[in-house]
Amino acid sequence: MLRSERASSFVKKLAELQGIIRKMVLQSLRVAEYHEEQMQSTWHLLRFSEYGAPGEETKKVGQMAHRDANLLTTVCQLNGVDGLEVETRDGQWIQATHSSPTSFFIIAGESFWQAWSNGKVYSPMHGVTVSGKETRYSVLLFAMPKNERPIQAPVELVDDNHPPIFKPYYYDDYLRFCFSEEGMQQQCKLVAYCGADTTKEPDA
Repeated sequence: MLRSERASSFVKKLAELQGIIRKMVLQSLRVAEYHEEQMQSTWHLLRFSEYGAPGEETKKVGQMAHRDANLLTTVCQLNGVDGLEVETRDGQWIQATHSSPTSFFIIAGESFWQAWSNGKVYSPMHGVTVSGKETRYSVLLFAMPKNERPIQAPVELVDDNHPPIFKPYYYDDYLRFCFSEEGMQQQCKLVAYCGADTTKEPDA
C-alpha cells in the first residue's frame, strides 16, 4: 500500500471514530437528528507534528496553550512520548497520558462544541510541553466546518433559561479574526469575536 493510500485509510478510520463520538454527544444533548447534517457539512485536515527533544529534563513549551477553533480534533501520539497538557473546567492543568499505542485524545473545538452546543460542551485550553532526549511525534485529524452556513446553536438548545451565548458566525471569518492583530491579543477569541452581551469570558 502506498503512503498516500495509508494516509487516506487512516483519515477514513479516524473520521469514522469522530463520527461515532459526535453522535454520542448529540444523543446526550437530545439533538441526535442533527448528526447527518453535521457530518455532511464537515471536511477533514490531517497534520503530522514533530516536537524536538530539548535534551534536558526541564519542561519546555512545544506549543503554546490555545483552544482549537474547529469542530473536533483527534490526537494520536505516534511514539508514545507524552507532552499534551489540558486544562480542566475547574482550571487545573493535567498531562494527557498516552496509555497505549492504540489510544487517542479527543479535543472539543470551539466552533461545534462550544458555540453550536450553546456552551454545554467544554472546549479546553491545551498545549504541548517537551523534555528529555526523545522527540515527540504525533498525528492530528481536524474536523473542520464547511463555510456554507453560519455556526449557531439549534433552537432545541436555546430557551429563556439558556439564551444564546454566541452570535451566529461563519467559520472562515472567525479564522481571519483569530490571526488578525486584534484577535491575537484576545485571551478568549470566540467571546471577543461573537460573544453575546450575556457572555462571560472563561478563566484562562
